[in-house]
Amino acid sequence: QEPLTTLTMSPATASVSVGGTQMFSVTAQDQFGSPMGVVPTWSVSGGGTINTSGLFTATTAGGPFTVSAITPTKTATASVTVTGGPPTLTLTANPTTINSGGASTITWTSTNATTCTAAGGSSGWSGTKATSGTQSVTPTATTSYTLTCGGAAGNVTKSVVVTVTVALPTLTFTASPTSISSGGTSTLTWSSTNATSCTASGPTGWTGTKPTSGTQPVSPTATTS
Repeated sequence: QEPLTTLTMSPATASVSVGGTQMFSVTAQDQFGSPMGVVPTWSVSGGGTINTSGLFTATTAGGPFTVSAITPTKTATASVTVTGGPPTLTLTANPTTINSGGASTITWTSTNATTCTAAGGSSGWSGTKATSGTQSVTPTATTSYTLTCGGAAGNVTKSVVVTVTVALPTLTFTASPTSISSGGTSTLTWSSTNATSCTASGPTGWTGTKPTSGTQPVSPTATTS
């Protein structure tokens, strides 16, 4: 039998996603270019494993790694790069329920992603975002925030809802003093929470729109509510 002169591996280069496979093979020839049958020993320098048939299984992103087919007299090599697997995304809101006028913090982290794009929501939640980050939002109504992150192996989309509760208004209203002589003055004092407007009704001077908190002197000529 003629000696083994040439040992060539195919493909010479390959790119495989984590979890994927790639079959490598060798072509052997003698000095006259005639094909020869060989059974090489397969090995790979990293990024995954390779079986006795030359099937490489990618487990760890990185590279390029060297695939070797070894015979007693010749060795053929190829390179393989392992890319990240499908992107992953975690998207949370804290807190998920706020009072009207409150704030929530959106936090997200992704892997195997090169771009992230926000949609929906409010408070500037749109357009390109970093692949990991935080953003404070102040929705005025219950709102869904959506983020899509993409990489070489596809896209992933997640959404989170921030619920806005509208608290009932409260009002404290006092008169001091509550009893006056004819021609005297009493001071009305009021304060409110969760209110956007206040309206007075009663005698002349105590009518119409009022601030949500304030004071006003009154001089009623008779007992007045």
